Amino acid sequence: DSGRFAEAERVLEDALARGRDVGDPYTRLRLYWSESRLRGEQGQSEVAARYAKKALEILRTTEDTYALAHMLQSLAHIHLDLDRPRDALDFLDEGRELIHAVGTPLDVAQFQIEEARALAAIGEPDEAAVLATKAANALRGDSVDAGRAYALLGGIYADLGEVARAQEVLELAVELLDREVPNRYLVQACRRLAELLKEKGEDEAAHELLERALSVQQRVGRPLS
Repeated sequence: DSGRFAEAERVLEDALARGRDVGDPYTRLRLYWSESRLRGEQGQSEVAARYAKKALEILRTTEDTYALAHMLQSLAHIHLDLDRPRDALDFLDEGRELIHAVGTPLDVAQFQIEEARALAAIGEPDEAAVLATKAANALRGDSVDAGRAYALLGGIYADLGEVARAQEVLELAVELLDREVPNRYLVQACRRLAELLKEKGEDEAAHELLERALSVQQRVGRPLS
């Protein structure tokens, strides 16, 4: 969460080695889930998916519907990163009723971000924009997730040719995400906004954003995508 990925990796490697033969399912579940999160943040989505599926197998043997809904959401997120939106929608379809039944409004809004991403990826931008807007409005107090929602919405507007709205929303996304520790969502938002500005002929501003994205990655000492 603090962006110290190298240190997190060392801690998790030690924890996984110690917990390899642990019988308690929830201990193994936490290890797998943490490893999946780390690999996802590092852009190693295939590895992240493997660990998330191990965690999901354990959760299916429990009655913890709240954790199950979150794991299904995590798997949807990972499969969207892998450009497999149909697979992501399968996980979201399974988790939707659960998250609405047991989740908080924040949980629901975070779930809606993944639904909007999936809908945008399969060519349903209008429906995706509605969900992304709902999520952004519900997440005003959370800079990272609100920033993610606005970045997604900005990308949808850009794809629809609504350049002015896209730029406004992407600039807001960058502002929100830059308030937090270095994160890949800031890198992605900077790149998307830079693409938009370059298309408008604003090469200098686009270059500054790409430099900003590079500086975020330099701060954590590894690529963030």
